Amino acid sequence: MNYPAIPSHMWVTDKKYLLPFNELAAQEKALRANEVYKNNAINIELFWDTTQPRGVNYHVNHVPHPFYDFPIRSDRENMDGGIQMFEAPQVMNGIVPNDMYIFTHDPYVSDNLDEGDSLGVTYVFLNPKYSAQGYNGHKMVATYISKPNGGKKEYYQTLEKLLAFYGNPVRGLWYEANRGEFCRSYFAKKNKLYLLCLRPQFEKGDSIYHKRVAQYGFIVGNKVSKVAMIDNLHDLMLETVTIDGEERLFTEAIPCIWTVRQGMQFDLDGNFDGISAMLGYPLAVAEQEHELINKLDKQTNRLSFLSANKNLKGIDKVRSFNKKYYEEELLMDGDPEYIGREKMETNKIPSIFQRVPK
Repeated sequence: MNYPAIPSHMWVTDKKYLLPFNELAAQEKALRANEVYKNNAINIELFWDTTQPRGVNYHVNHVPHPFYDFPIRSDRENMDGGIQMFEAPQVMNGIVPNDMYIFTHDPYVSDNLDEGDSLGVTYVFLNPKYSAQGYNGHKMVATYISKPNGGKKEYYQTLEKLLAFYGNPVRGLWYEANRGEFCRSYFAKKNKLYLLCLRPQFEKGDSIYHKRVAQYGFIVGNKVSKVAMIDNLHDLMLETVTIDGEERLFTEAIPCIWTVRQGMQFDLDGNFDGISAMLGYPLAVAEQEHELINKLDKQTNRLSFLSANKNLKGIDKVRSFNKKYYEEELLMDGDPEYIGREKMETNKIPSIFQRVPK
């Protein structure tokens, strides 16, 4: 602290960092080099357009006010940071698959611009399940950080368009239910509750998928529960991901310098809307993995009686087919054109086994 080699050392303390400080500091340095953070995104404004495939279009915002500094400068007047697009929606067979993107969102509490620095923060990540097909899984592709003059209603009107722009992901909006009643009510009025994540079943021990009344959003409980979620985010930040064909740390896939700076300074007592928004992402990924495993287990159980009957002819081929089928579903789930590829060799399997029930 007293003899800093670089400016960031002046803020080093003896406290334990809850997120990987060194890796985040390296990313901040990379983003500051040649002002990459100012040139790696397109600042856009969305508008409804029925002539477009997803019903929404955009134009470039030539006078943007994105958030770069954290803490937020006290002399900042415009709190409408807007949308930054780091990567445009990816199209497969003419559409954006409705499971290709995961949204994580931290609602803000008050409409009053004078009440603190709380912001509405939304991140858009490319679903890691598409990494096997060469896409930049885990990459943060867009941000919407804002406290617009029109209040929460204006914020969610823009968020609704952003969801449509990235394919209206079914159950794709992960948000904190503790403070998200306005979020839920907004999309309920729009008849778009299908966009909201259901209360996690596997990762948080809830059985919402077996209840008749749906509950939306994830719950951030006591301090112990929140620390566990922070630990999951910490571990994810140190995982290796593939971006543009190169292996990098997850922290290197965060192009938003405001978010990186929040991560460097994060503690349990401050107001860190960006990190609060990111807490839902490891939960969403883990829940998706558990749901897929549960789905495959149920499919396996449906066919288990067949494998127990040794008198059935061609049972070895059935087992081989099932294995290939599950591997293909892991890779190709979400592709509407993917129906019976040649390598599945269904023509070699007895007719009663040519289709496995989904």
